[in-house]
Amino acid sequence: MKITVQDIEFSYNGSPALQNVNTGIEKGDFVALVGPNGSGKSTLIKCLNGILKTRKGTVLIDEKPINAFTPGELAKEMAYVPQSENRKSALHVFDVILLGRKPYIYWKPTDHDLRITANIMKTLHLEDLAMRDVNKLSGGQQQTVFIARALAQEPDILLLDEPTANLDIKHQMEVLELLKEQADKGITVIIALHDINMAMRYANKIMMLKEGTLFASGGTEIITKENIEKLYDIKVHIIREHENIFVVPGKF
Repeated sequence: MKITVQDIEFSYNGSPALQNVNTGIEKGDFVALVGPNGSGKSTLIKCLNGILKTRKGTVLIDEKPINAFTPGELAKEMAYVPQSENRKSALHVFDVILLGRKPYIYWKPTDHDLRITANIMKTLHLEDLAMRDVNKLSGGQQQTVFIARALAQEPDILLLDEPTANLDIKHQMEVLELLKEQADKGITVIIALHDINMAMRYANKIMMLKEGTLFASGGTEIITKENIEKLYDIKVHIIREHENIFVVPGKF
């Protein structure tokens, strides 16, 4: 399932947040959106799934504009994990994940819905947490539960807004390994990240955003000293070791 972004623009109260963004994303791509704060990463994700309506341009899913989908149809194609959740409701883990079946439930969950929820919990090793209050889980466990809820939608496209924020490095890697597994299964993963080294480690495509424009897009070939310094306005060193590339901040 291909995503095509054609000349999209978006503004907040007249202030441009995205300007003339064009790109194509193929089925099974793991795409990392990187760039400084305020560069448009979260805005682009919300435009891709229709939460924000673009001022100009179009987002297509297999050549069909997203505004041609009903909300229910779009929820079966695309799932979204926001940067923060309202965690005041004391739902059990199983019930949170079951909420991902909402696009398919007409009156009450069927045996099929319950079976999918149970299978996802098993796959993500969440079975022992089924009856735990989601608010009482660790940050890494909570993030895994919210990803599981998104996967319960059986989407072809998974959008995540900084899912590793506030996680330690171990839990960051666990979440990103999980997302990489989904991409390997053919689900398109689009994720906003701050850590460019993590982005290079897991993503096969990197999109650099700066001041609402698509600064550069591609694989590791775009990870150059010039690009990174222009993107973040800092000095950096690029270290290459065998097939690995590392970005190390230099002195100002």
